[in-house]
Amino acid sequence: MITPPFRLFTYGGYTGILCLACNRLSWNVNDVQHHYCGHCHVFLDDLPEMLRCDNVQAGKASLSLLEAESERAGADRDEGAAP
Repeated sequence: MITPPFRLFTYGGYTGILCLACNRLSWNVNDVQHHYCGHCHVFLDDLPEMLRCDNVQAGKASLSLLEAESERAGADRDEGAAP
């Protein structure tokens, strides 16, 4: 199975895309919709496995931090909700 070189996630009601090749994040709706990285100037679905950067591990680490922050934000939002 080929791992996609990006991750989509939601934070504060917005969807973002994290390029695991360059470790950059975009909140642009078009980038998210088309799986595009404006820094790499490439559609990530078209990026061959052999051309993907070695920074994938750094990107996964950043994703873990973003997911943790997203969970905290969701918990904070839930605590402030009316019963």
